[in-house]
Amino acid sequence: MTGILASGLSTIGLAAGSTYGGQANAVDAAMAALLICRATGLANPNAFVFHPNDWTAIRLSRENAATGTLGGYLYGPPSQAGAATLWGRPVVEALGMTENTILCGDFQMGCMLFDREQAAITTGTIDDQFVRNMRTILAEMRAAFAVFRATAFCRVTGA
Repeated sequence: MTGILASGLSTIGLAAGSTYGGQANAVDAAMAALLICRATGLANPNAFVFHPNDWTAIRLSRENAATGTLGGYLYGPPSQAGAATLWGRPVVEALGMTENTILCGDFQMGCMLFDREQAAITTGTIDDQFVRNMRTILAEMRAAFAVFRATAFCRVTGA
């Protein structure tokens, strides 16, 4: 399975956030990706995917960071569990996502996992494994992942 990032989706650089009146930071670029998914893919993006390091940098952003006087955290104090949302969409943290990359998209309409056969796990012994106190484990699953509309997704690089 190759996944969404290899499906020919739209890709923008971090500076695209400044095109929409932003400051060319990851939050502004995420909004730019949201707009591209809406306009190009005619989709309603329902989630963002971040590498945990990138989401942590956003979660730790503070007021007045440019002036050098750090105020309160923009996403709430550290003593409270803040909602993992950005522009009203949930944020999913995935270690498989490349750092400095954001994925925005309509995951309900744009892609689907077809599961033909549930995962099956079988154990047993082969040849002389019984004598050597060994077991073989076989795990298999029959599935396919399809991206129906690549334009329903947008990747931000350099975030």
